[in-house]
Amino acid sequence: MKTFYLIDGNAHIWRSYFAPMQPLTSPAGDPVKAVYLFTRLVQGLLNDDPDYLAVAFDVRDSTTFRAELFPDYKAHRDDAPSDLPDQLETTKRVLEAMNIPCYSVEGFEADDVIATIAERIPPGVELRVVSSDKDLHQILTDMVRMYDPKDGSMLDAGNLLDRKGYPPELAVEVQTLTGDSTDNIPGANLIGPKTAIKLLEQYGDAQSVLDHAEEQSPKRAEYLAAHREQAELTRTLVTLRRDVPVAFDLEACAVSAPDREALAAIYQELGFRTFLEDLGVEHAPDVPDEEAPAETETRVLRTLDEVRAYAGELARAPRFAFDTETTSTTPAVADLVGFSFALEPGDAVWIPVASRVAETLPVEAVLDALRPAFASDAVKVAHNLKYDLQVLWRAGLDVPAPVFDTMLASRALEPGRRGHGLDRIVLEEYGTRLTPISDLIGSGKNQKSMLDIEEGAIAPYAAEDADYALRLYERYAARVDEEGFREALETVEFPLIRVLARMEYAGVRVDTDRLEAIRDEIEGRIEALEREAQASVGTEFNPNSTVQLREVLFDTLEMRVVKSGKTGPSTDAFVLETLATETDHPLPGIMLDLRELATLRNSFLNTLPDYVQPDSSKIHTSYHQTGTATGRLSSSDPNLQNIPVRSEEGKRIRSAFVPSDPERVLLSADYSQIELRFLAHFSEDPALLEAYRDDRDIHALVASQIFGVPLAEVTSFQRNVGKTVNFGIIYGQSPFGLARQLRIPQSEAKDFIDTYKDRYRGITAFLDESVDFAKANGYVTTILGTRREIPQLQDRNAAVRRQGERLAVNTRIQGSAADLIKVAMVDLDARLEDRDDATMLMQVHDELVFDVSVPAVDEIERTVIDAMTSAMELAVPLKVEASRGASWMESKA
Repeated sequence: MKTFYLIDGNAHIWRSYFAPMQPLTSPAGDPVKAVYLFTRLVQGLLNDDPDYLAVAFDVRDSTTFRAELFPDYKAHRDDAPSDLPDQLETTKRVLEAMNIPCYSVEGFEADDVIATIAERIPPGVELRVVSSDKDLHQILTDMVRMYDPKDGSMLDAGNLLDRKGYPPELAVEVQTLTGDSTDNIPGANLIGPKTAIKLLEQYGDAQSVLDHAEEQSPKRAEYLAAHREQAELTRTLVTLRRDVPVAFDLEACAVSAPDREALAAIYQELGFRTFLEDLGVEHAPDVPDEEAPAETETRVLRTLDEVRAYAGELARAPRFAFDTETTSTTPAVADLVGFSFALEPGDAVWIPVASRVAETLPVEAVLDALRPAFASDAVKVAHNLKYDLQVLWRAGLDVPAPVFDTMLASRALEPGRRGHGLDRIVLEEYGTRLTPISDLIGSGKNQKSMLDIEEGAIAPYAAEDADYALRLYERYAARVDEEGFREALETVEFPLIRVLARMEYAGVRVDTDRLEAIRDEIEGRIEALEREAQASVGTEFNPNSTVQLREVLFDTLEMRVVKSGKTGPSTDAFVLETLATETDHPLPGIMLDLRELATLRNSFLNTLPDYVQPDSSKIHTSYHQTGTATGRLSSSDPNLQNIPVRSEEGKRIRSAFVPSDPERVLLSADYSQIELRFLAHFSEDPALLEAYRDDRDIHALVASQIFGVPLAEVTSFQRNVGKTVNFGIIYGQSPFGLARQLRIPQSEAKDFIDTYKDRYRGITAFLDESVDFAKANGYVTTILGTRREIPQLQDRNAAVRRQGERLAVNTRIQGSAADLIKVAMVDLDARLEDRDDATMLMQVHDELVFDVSVPAVDEIERTVIDAMTSAMELAVPLKVEASRGASWMESKA
């Protein structure tokens, strides 16, 4: 059996364009995300080793025979984003270089082309249509299937009935009755797929259903009768043509080798470095040939005398780079395998201290020999220093200042870079592909330990890392000075490495029994809500199935379709919230509660125990200084930033985070309204400055002005409106968004925003100034100079430009708040360094959490508040709210 993948091109280029992924741009600044994701789809299909592959495209909707028959066909759809057509043409260039044929015919759509090709497939070839469009259900057979690349599932004539409730031969009949809201094709009012299927089971085809309309309930009979005159038009519009004059040649679709030279040139143009690597072509460096770096010369130090002599050179040098190789990527359990050092570009050494396959030096003796070098005034250079710092602490060696982390320098100098790993940076900066770790140790079940790697492989691998860290230092040090980042790096970011390393090293204790009890309770509530959901509609269905929920909401209950996607009516949170306000039926509200609890169970209660170290009952999360565009810290393994703080159920998860022993408590210190205080500082709005200087309730104050009532008479609802408007301004919230959040008319929401902006005119000026600066310079900066590029402002798509405007404002505010808490953390670490009665444990958003002995808690609280409120001098006072308790939840009370 041969296989033929036929891709619905337009459907997948749209899906790629709107995929939840950050924008991608080429080196020339052109948007290329849709091209990248479509190319990745094709590469994935090629990995399945098909015999044939091709792509079908639409030409223009306005010229199809359907538009001629029915001028309102797809007329409700928005125009394509302005930058999508160029990406579509670029995608076709990629496919041409891959030797993959594309088929399209003027006057017809891709689905018609696919249906026609399906008719021409000879026996022995299975056609797999890469699409989820329900229009294609009508062409399914045992040899024509629909393939979903997301999960590898197949839909064919055999299982269409089980999944959708009708066989292929009734697909057109169902749509003749229901129409297609996605394409603006008319159907009988309130006749959804489930109702249509029941009627077809009774009468056989759509025409017979219409002929027996009077046998239905009065309302349904009225709707079916009203549809009778347009039913034939609907049938024509939904029926795929199988006679399209397409010049199809199966053998032209046979998978063959790409035009490597042409494809490499396109990938180079687009900046698709990963695809270049897959093609076996290295990215050409943007430097003259004579500047291309030489290979790393590697020496292995085999005696302690050699190590001591080399350590002396390190101690006398102005700078040196180093890297560690270990037994684990988790520093809390990683043992040293060896060191690599570089004193001059292109020249590095390897010092082995543990191996099962080679001779090594005694680790303690090597550490002693290296101690003076690390204690010297030399600048110690590393890439991702935080990891090496913890590994060396565990081995009994410190790395004091001065230090230079090339990963953080990359983040400062190239904030738009998609990642700051050494491999990526070296590829972009030098055009050199470093040896991937998987080449040494493999992956998956057969992955080896670094202890089992021969010296001939591990020595050059490790030496490369140290060598290129040094080369990057030589390249970055001057730029850091020229572009004004030196002070922020040396006073905040580099010292913060040590602070975060201490926090990770300390870890936070977690009560796993408490987590298990919460999980069991949540599980019971989920099961109860699932039963409640079924009881509310009087039938059994799986509430966790999007398909079944869609049928219940829009067919059984006949609720309004709020919005649709390619696969049909949406059931996302926005839709459920809308339906909950529009109907008295309990199901949408039940589903919102059910999904919230399921997220808590799946994302936290089921996963947090896996991160607890059995010997200490602690979680050692990893903090990242390069993980966010705004400069805020992020965390992983686990991600503490995502633990919900507003819902009661989310707060209860925090009750499992406890002090290190019963004689200690957790102390939480949280900046109060810090983003609004930065808004006041930057905007210099007199009214906002006065409110904060007088320590007034800013939310109540804004509410009194919006509603025109005395401050003392502001209700809780009005204060919530004021709070929502305050924070909505920072995030660029529209009247539509505010109306949705507050569940009020959009016109009323617009009045609130207009009144706010009129009262606080300095804020409007700040918003405009931030956007204008970003448009002129391509980036915005935080209070300490952290930079974020805003390419969205140059986009041809108006929606993307509006997103860029929001990012320009939000980054200045949120990024400056991130700067503030980093400064406070560095100061607090210095104040607490020599104390054993207080440990900084966690940083989450604007909050710091400490593990403190009970006798010292009052003193430590004063110290923490003093450090946090004096971290920066703003135009308004900084305020910190502190509390303590026997768990993280109690400390937030």
